[in-house]
Amino acid sequence: MEEKKVLEPCNISEINLDVEKLKKSLLNDYLTPGRRKFYKSTATKNLNLEPDFMEWVVSTSMGGERIGEGHYPIDIVKDNIGVDVFCLCLSSNYTNEKSIMQNFKECGNNLDVLFDQEKKQEAIDLYKKGYYNKLNKAINDHNLTKLFYLGFISTDKSIYLSVFKINLDAILNIQENGFSRQKKSINFINFIDTKLGKTNIYKSKKRMEIRFSKDLLTYDNTIEIYNLDNTI
Repeated sequence: MEEKKVLEPCNISEINLDVEKLKKSLLNDYLTPGRRKFYKSTATKNLNLEPDFMEWVVSTSMGGERIGEGHYPIDIVKDNIGVDVFCLCLSSNYTNEKSIMQNFKECGNNLDVLFDQEKKQEAIDLYKKGYYNKLNKAINDHNLTKLFYLGFISTDKSIYLSVFKINLDAILNIQENGFSRQKKSINFINFIDTKLGKTNIYKSKKRMEIRFSKDLLTYDNTIEIYNLDNTI
């Protein structure tokens, strides 16, 4: 039987987001006529989004409260729902990276030792325990019962919105999947379906990261919310 994943694609309606209000705010407040002309004049038409602004857009579009500060794992709270918002760019097969968990102070030295001793699963266990505790604290701090990832993924012409449910209990299922070629990172599985993303923990950055696959753009939990070609 296939292991349950930490990230489970879900319907956008589960977070009570007013998508039309979000689209309108994105167009009127961020993708202004001048900015759109700029994007169209550049060679790459890079549709970079400002994370803090997009957190604000999401919070107003779902009637929530922005709470994310620093390395806190949740950005927005609405009733019993907590949402982690992120903005990434896709230019080839995978997006740039999103941090899952970073810890220099408590885990850093131990991670170096475990890498040197090639104790891959112990290294993963060190960080997945920290990730579990961090999310559990957010749940207790704000009386949450549901956690979600909400991602904006930009290409050269489009912006996509994608939503995942976070299964806290499935963090225990995360398993190492070998070193990278130069042994600078450890691959791990069961965080996300491998068709939709890949995950690593890096020795130098002391960080667990995820990169999403281009296949996510055509998945059921993802919609296109903006297309540069359809605007003046």
